[in-house]
Amino acid sequence: MYMFTRFLIQALNTCDGRKDTAQFWIDATVMNEIDRREKKINKKVIKKRATITLPDDEEYCGDCTWIDLSDAEK
Repeated sequence: MYMFTRFLIQALNTCDGRKDTAQFWIDATVMNEIDRREKKINKKVIKKRATITLPDDEEYCGDCTWIDLSDAEK
């Protein structure tokens, strides 16, 4: 019975019995899940970057590629 009720709620896209009233909640849930996964990935990237020591003339750019500042100045 629980599965049937969930199916009806999702098929009607409802949260209060009227059709298409749950779209806000669905969108909010999706955005929350995206934010949660991005934070998890960012934590892994920051942790990995912390383990790598860079020479004084190098740093990370936004795409995790190396930028050699000594070559950029030439």
